[in-house]
Amino acid sequence: MSNNKETLKNSNYEEAVKVVRKENRASVSLLQRRLKIGYIAASRLIDKMENEGVIGEARGAKPRKVLKGSKATNQEPNKEEWTQEDVEKLIRKKDSNCRRYLKEERESIKMNIEVQIEELKKERDKLLEISKEPDIRKEANTILEKYEGQIEVLQDILREI
Repeated sequence: MSNNKETLKNSNYEEAVKVVRKENRASVSLLQRRLKIGYIAASRLIDKMENEGVIGEARGAKPRKVLKGSKATNQEPNKEEWTQEDVEKLIRKKDSNCRRYLKEERESIKMNIEVQIEELKKERDKLLEISKEPDIRKEANTILEKYEGQIEVLQDILREI
């Protein structure tokens, strides 16, 4: 069953590339009408074509620009047909995707560090209560110093991120 789905997806994709190249424009609604498919399937095809370099990035309400050559049609891109603008747009898109990914990763790391700091502070506070007992005061103070050191290191990391 999954093999049939893959074959259908590939044939839809190849057909979508043909439609886009023939019309020399690309839009979700164009693919919906020509291929008689739903919005989600058409938008996935558009995304795949953009990732494959068949079409350019979204330009608001305007149809996307069809780029020359593509891995999707098993053609090597003819570098002479690519304009400087096409290359710059693709570079900006990839750069934007990388920046977005790094920003998301940075935020995730910050959240994890903040959680670790809070957990260490809770442990430290518990230990402070216990350290009032004379029997374990020395041992508790040693552990407290370690917690304080770990908290400082994590806070330094947070400031650098």
